[in-house]
Amino acid sequence: MGRGRKPKWETEEEREEAIKESKMKYYKKNRVEILQKQKDKYNNTESVSVTVPPKKTPVYNPPAVEEVEEEITDVWVEPIEDESASHYTTK
Repeated sequence: MGRGRKPKWETEEEREEAIKESKMKYYKKNRVEILQKQKDKYNNTESVSVTVPPKKTPVYNPPAVEEVEEEITDVWVEPIEDESASHYTTK
């Protein structure tokens, strides 16, 4: 046998319908307060503050292509072939 209490609803649709009814019952009971809160929330423009995003400034400005006077050369390094570099090479 299953343990735990007996479920209140047989199907998921019955459960959703019961939740919907409960919410409507609460709304009808507290309708005046709920509407007043909504009105205050959307009519109160004094407390609304608009945050301005920070200005994006580049950290590094690379020189334009015309300003580069140096010639760029490739640099090649030969691997070390000794006992200390055994973990860098495969055999």
